[in-house]
Amino acid sequence: MKTICTMARKGGSGKTTVAVALALTWQRSGKRVLLLDSDPQRSSWAYLHSRTQPGLDVRTTVSGKLFTTKAAAEREGYDILVVDTPAHPEADVSVALTISDYVLVVARPTFLDLAAAAQAIGHLNQIDRPGAIVLNQAPPQRFGEDAPQVRKAKKALQATHLPLIGVLCARRVYQEGLEKGTFASGWGIGSCPQEFERLFALVNSKIGLRPVLPAADSMAFVSP
Repeated sequence: MKTICTMARKGGSGKTTVAVALALTWQRSGKRVLLLDSDPQRSSWAYLHSRTQPGLDVRTTVSGKLFTTKAAAEREGYDILVVDTPAHPEADVSVALTISDYVLVVARPTFLDLAAAAQAIGHLNQIDRPGAIVLNQAPPQRFGEDAPQVRKAKKALQATHLPLIGVLCARRVYQEGLEKGTFASGWGIGSCPQEFERLFALVNSKIGLRPVLPAADSMAFVSP
């Protein structure tokens, strides 16, 4: 079983929706997936229980139970465990990082988010776990060029020495999907934003899984 967690030190970064998006895509790809919501806000749990479609397996937990919950998930035959971590306190996040095979630090390309991301990356380095950065809610490219805000963010993140694995754009349709608690039934990989396809493939590669994408007529997708 592979364990992936999302982390952020600042609210509103999209940490939870990145976790949900990856978990749902793995599920639709034929993997047995459990999403653990260890964030006190319980956003992952609330979101997945609001869906009108058959749900992904999701449980709420606290840091003190993560080790036993992971062991139980392995016994139950899950292929992938996705952990949505709290922003604070650090002790709770540390437990999630310790049990993870790969960690995604999620941040928006703003000054305050990047400062918080640097703190999160420092925490990740202390635990010595492999991971990468995801820039989320970014302005889209124009004429094949990154927006100035994204270029500045990429330059600032170079100092962290943690690889940038994906840039996900802010798209209205993503938020509409979250608000409705469901997804457009016709969305498949052909219509799924390419930046998420790339992120999904790269995360699979990093954890040693073949990125088998869902068929176009069966994929349910939510954007980070």
